[in-house]
Amino acid sequence: MIKNAFVEENNAGAIVVRVEGKEVCLFDNYDSALEWAFSIGYHVYKKVPTNRSHEECWVKYTQHR
Repeated sequence: MIKNAFVEENNAGAIVVRVEGKEVCLFDNYDSALEWAFSIGYHVYKKVPTNRSHEECWVKYTQHR
């Protein structure tokens, strides 16, 4: 079963990867976090701000080769 990985910045400013609600890995930048999550076969989502209301939403990322 493929799991979902959620990549976001935590309160300390580190980039975290969460799987099933648990913080599984910390990174210094988004690119490294996204690559790591893809490398182990997860569907990857990144939290990004919306344009108008400054709310955040989850965007699914795909790996480009």
